[in-house]
Amino acid sequence: LPAADGVVLLSADDAELTGNPKLATRGGEDVIIDIVGLQDRASWQFRIEKPGAFRIEATYATASASAGGAFTLETDNAKTKTLTTRDTGGAATYTSERIGFIWLRQAGEHRLELIPQSIPADQSLMTLKQLRLVTITGKYQSRGGELTPIGLIDLRRCCVDLRLRAGRDGDSRARVGIGQGNRPANAPPRAGDQRDLPGQW
Repeated sequence: LPAADGVVLLSADDAELTGNPKLATRGGEDVIIDIVGLQDRASWQFRIEKPGAFRIEATYATASASAGGAFTLETDNAKTKTLTTRDTGGAATYTSERIGFIWLRQAGEHRLELIPQSIPADQSLMTLKQLRLVTITGKYQSRGGELTPIGLIDLRRCCVDLRLRAGRDGDSRARVGIGQGNRPANAPPRAGDQRDLPGQW
């Protein structure tokens, strides 16, 4: 269950490993190593009391030769976009990063599975210490299986139209329009599944 701070902790020693991955100890802590094949899997069982959206954070290490591998995280009814590892400074240098979002539509038991999509030749995907699912709040939408919080602007997908207008009483007012192409600044958001959830970013 999520802790009082709304976090579900998925540690290395709680994972069910299939294929080549195995549990090892590095620096006195358990980690998952040898994710070397696309059929390899690491999965976790967990329970939530309420449906909602979660930010996914990973604590992992990747050497330069292994950087650029890709994977997804999937549950029974949701998955992240494809996530890519980066060079953290070495196989023993860990970083904690926000790597994506996932939407769990039902309370109760869930299974989260790490699925490799690409791994550099003769390398391991990463050394994984833990995953954290952090309850988030705010408006969000789900499109094509990917959760996108509204208000986090992705400049690859939208344009920002900032207009400064003088009001009738002489004051200045700023209008911000976010949309595809040249959508008007006051255009309503496009259709999507939008919800408000308790928690924190």
